[in-house]
Amino acid sequence: MAIVSRASFRQARTGGELVKVQIKPGVFMKIYKDEAIERGLWPPEKAETPAKNKRRSTSANKAASTE
Repeated sequence: MAIVSRASFRQARTGGELVKVQIKPGVFMKIYKDEAIERGLWPPEKAETPAKNKRRSTSANKAASTE
């Protein structure tokens, strides 16, 4: 029989998002997202950068014709 103390027993996490991670080919496990990031199984979240303005700028060498 194993002796389990409160200090050695890992408390279950409550809340958070469960994600499915691949341990090895064909083997998946569901764990909390923050734990997966800690273990390196899930990429860390990046801050989203605003989208680049795709509007075309006017060219300096093309002026309106003055005829």
